[in-house]
Amino acid sequence: MIAMMIIMVTMLALLTSIVTSMSTNMGNEIRNTAIRVTNETAEALLALPIDDAELSTGSTHVNTFTTGPTGQQAKGFPNPTQKIRGYEITYTITWDVISSSANLKQVNIAVAYSHKNNNYSNVSLIYKHRAI
Repeated sequence: MIAMMIIMVTMLALLTSIVTSMSTNMGNEIRNTAIRVTNETAEALLALPIDDAELSTGSTHVNTFTTGPTGQQAKGFPNPTQKIRGYEITYTITWDVISSSANLKQVNIAVAYSHKNNNYSNVSLIYKHRAI
């Protein structure tokens, strides 16, 4: 009888630790994907000419993943809806462009998401020069 009670308590503790580790791993996967989406957005922006509409100064741009020959999909932007372990997670990808000079633009990229009713964001800063 005592042995059964010890086994039952041990199994309950193991089950709790498994659920906690699965939740932590999922949160890490979502965060890692947000970092990857931020990097892909930065690469897409750096590949564009400095005069492109996506790099216009003074407004907030949102990745809506438009299609077509001049859409964001054709320009290499990542899809804001990513599949992680069978679940679709939607990221809000925005960037603000500040013109430092005629040849240099500062781009603040933010990728926001929510997990377990908590809001998170990953922020990155890049500089786009006319020569690059």
